[in-house]
Amino acid sequence: MATLVSERGGAALGNTMFSSLAVYAEYAAGLAISMIVARTLGPTAFGTYTLLMWFASVGVVLANHGITTGVMKFIGEARGQGDSTLARRALGHFERMQLRSCVAVCLVLGLAILLLSRRATSDVEGQRLLWVVLVAVAARACFVFYVSAAKGFENFRLTARVQGVAAPIGLALVVIAARGGATLSGFVVAYALGSLVYAVLSRVAFSRSLSASTRYEHDAELGALPVVRMRRHVAFASAIVLLEVLVLRQTEVLFLEQYSTSQNIAFYGIGRSLASSAMLLIPGVAAALLLPMMSRTFGADPALLGARFLAATRYMLLLAVPVVVAGEVFAADVITALYGAAYAPAILVFRITLAASAVGAVSASASSYQLGTDRQPAIVATMTGTAVITLLLDFILIRAYQLNGAIAAGAAGSVLLGAALL
Repeated sequence: MATLVSERGGAALGNTMFSSLAVYAEYAAGLAISMIVARTLGPTAFGTYTLLMWFASVGVVLANHGITTGVMKFIGEARGQGDSTLARRALGHFERMQLRSCVAVCLVLGLAILLLSRRATSDVEGQRLLWVVLVAVAARACFVFYVSAAKGFENFRLTARVQGVAAPIGLALVVIAARGGATLSGFVVAYALGSLVYAVLSRVAFSRSLSASTRYEHDAELGALPVVRMRRHVAFASAIVLLEVLVLRQTEVLFLEQYSTSQNIAFYGIGRSLASSAMLLIPGVAAALLLPMMSRTFGADPALLGARFLAATRYMLLLAVPVVVAGEVFAADVITALYGAAYAPAILVFRITLAASAVGAVSASASSYQLGTDRQPAIVATMTGTAVITLLLDFILIRAYQLNGAIAAGAAGSVLLGAALL
């Protein structure tokens, strides 16, 4: 830990603190929302809600694709070189790229809803709600972009402020919906409204943190801006994101929808989400700092990267192990207390996927190192093989063993990817 924070001492500790506050605010609100919706709807309807939220999360990832890591990386590099003008121009370039991407993805998803909605979910109400979810996709993508840009400037205070305001508002919307006797549609609308709050607050907060000249630059005026490297990074990072969707974004949910029940979707969604959230509580806070740090080091003194990588890997391992141990011991008590006895099958999901997620958390040091040093092709090659294996396991195991097959396939994919990256 000392090696990680020694470079800028108080600044690094401050970033860790604000990153922690943002993660904890998001986690607490998300956990409370999940509990309220699950207990209100019951396993069957909550399974449909889980499927809709999966659609939203995948849509956001596709809309942001490689742009978010790009804006962090190149702003971090420019700051490492002491060139604030280059950092501002990089922001303008990626901001326009993000707008075009968001519009394109929403148009494609809208067309897909028109053509395939009858096969996207077994619930007719859920089919109509896909359009509401699409609004949330656009709003969340906007939020993720501006938070990523702030991380490039290492302004983690902004992320904490936005989460500190938006997360309670999102929770309040869900509480109001629940007390009003909301059905599935009411909770999805609450999610969409909360997403709009995130988008507006992040846009306003980020704009206020920068001067007016920071945005709206034209490519013809970019001068020294490495546009070719930027486009190459986004192309490879987009491929990585697509492959990540296939490996880490719970594709098991789609196979469960085809070969199992809505209840099993709910159980798998709860267990997998809780495991991912647990890894965000401590390891995830440190992981959020790694790409900006690696990129700034690459721009300032590449010779230090090896030492940074080794120190980060050891640090992530030290953070991940206690989380896994605690989760394994208290899994049954946590699931029962939060969601009730009706969701007991999620206990096994949580235990196994938590252990598997630890490998991915530790490998964050490797992926940040490779992204920060323009080694994206290595990640693409690794993830392509892992994605193929994961999809085959999903098809074979879930078709034969349903929920247990989903647990095995998802855990195997996470472990394979994490180990391969390391």
